Amino acid sequence: MNKSIYEIQNLIATNQLDQALQNCQREVKKQPHDLVFNKLLSYIWGVKNNYTKAIETIKNILPQHPHDFDLINNLGSYYIKAEEFLLAQEYIDQAKSINPDSPSPYHNAAEVNIVLRKFDFAKKEIEHALYLYEKNNVDFKSYTPTLLLRINIYIADKDQEGAIKFILKYLKIEFHSELFLQLVQIDKNSVSADMIVQCEKLLQQKMFKSSISKFQHLVPLYFALALYHEKNDKKKSEEYYVKANQEIFSIQRLNIFEYQKKQNKIMDTFKLIENLDIEDQHLGKFNYFIVGLPRSGTTLMESLITANHEVFPGGELNIFNKFIPRLIADGHENLLTKLQSMGEEYVRMTNDMKNDFKSTVDKMPMNFSYVGYIQKCLPASKIIILVRQPWDVAISLFKQRYVTNIAYSSSFFNIGVYIANFEAMVMYWGQFPSFQSNILRVQYEDLVHDLDTQRENLYRFLEIEGRYDPAIREKFFARTASMNQVQKAVHQTSVKKSDFSEHFGEFDDAYRSQKEYWERKGIDFYDKFLGIY
Repeated sequence: MNKSIYEIQNLIATNQLDQALQNCQREVKKQPHDLVFNKLLSYIWGVKNNYTKAIETIKNILPQHPHDFDLINNLGSYYIKAEEFLLAQEYIDQAKSINPDSPSPYHNAAEVNIVLRKFDFAKKEIEHALYLYEKNNVDFKSYTPTLLLRINIYIADKDQEGAIKFILKYLKIEFHSELFLQLVQIDKNSVSADMIVQCEKLLQQKMFKSSISKFQHLVPLYFALALYHEKNDKKKSEEYYVKANQEIFSIQRLNIFEYQKKQNKIMDTFKLIENLDIEDQHLGKFNYFIVGLPRSGTTLMESLITANHEVFPGGELNIFNKFIPRLIADGHENLLTKLQSMGEEYVRMTNDMKNDFKSTVDKMPMNFSYVGYIQKCLPASKIIILVRQPWDVAISLFKQRYVTNIAYSSSFFNIGVYIANFEAMVMYWGQFPSFQSNILRVQYEDLVHDLDTQRENLYRFLEIEGRYDPAIREKFFARTASMNQVQKAVHQTSVKKSDFSEHFGEFDDAYRSQKEYWERKGIDFYDKFLGIY
């Protein structure tokens, strides 16, 4: 093997991605048409979640290798990540034709069909992927993502029994921590005493190749046991949650105050466009946004808004998070033109998803940072800001296995800082009167206490003419931590939680201190926004 290739692969394996990227870019500069180095480069960009660069790298080399399966298949995968689903499907179909015996494009096709809510097609594609893996006697642990996706489709079909049988089939072959965690999440009554004993034994393992392998081994086991013991032994459950989050925290290189820096930059950048208005003031008329903190009820809200034949559930779209850096990437010129083009591009991308539906809802929680930008790009869009008691949010976040997408959730201190940042950002957008007619603030506690009245208010605000159908809401599926909860009847047990009481001081100090920081920066917390202070 080429020495440079070996070195880059070793850097990737040891998570030294920046050095791997630098080495790979150097090799591609020397050999622009080298297939292996370009594949490695696109892979590194993908691991770093820069799908635009990953796609760009492949498309640069594709003319020299137009029928290379890896390039075509990976392009389809990256277009899924970039939320360009029609383009993704085009390359997935090409990959199938090049190598119909590879399971990967069928897995990718299932991913696309889930997003587009074509669950029957998703089921067909994922079943074929599994058939190909099993036909070739591949160890099932090597295609865990495909197994997890199949479980998601069972949940989407409301076939809980099918999901349980599917999981147990593989657990009988060999205990698998990820599948065990799925089983506990779906139905604790299907968990045998032997499984618990086996899980606890696996926690005793002391030798690991690396901190990453230790993390991968322990974290799903801790979360599974924490969830299993929630009802019968609260103390033990909380101990396992703490241990799980300590393992996550130990591998992260998170500086929580980077969020603070980012929000200051967002506010400063907005001043450049504050007085700009695009020509098409009707743009975004059929686009709705639900913003808030993760675990604040955004999935429940989406299930209500889309419980009709008019609004398509777009899920958590990352589009605006990619748009904003583009706004000032090459200076402060042509900002008005950029705003118009971003709005038009957003509408095109969501139109590609919604099929025959009239409107689309985007429930990416972190869009709370971009409320003003959304209103500038899509002046006719409607935004719902969902708020919930902060300690309830903190507890719910801490109980979910987030690692990179919500990295701050492994520490009550970090959660406190982030929630204060959220509150400050919403206060900031509240000082612009021109936005307020298109913004509705909803308290989670009000939503679960009087669902019918709140739903009527939502439909009136969004001007949804379609009739609310509770049967549609019951079938709603979301690939989030709430996916097993949202199909159930709405309950109030998620209000005023008392878990982790010994950690409240850590959270409270961080939350209050960060609010004081924003007050010194001129943010006016003019009311008890989140309800407890």
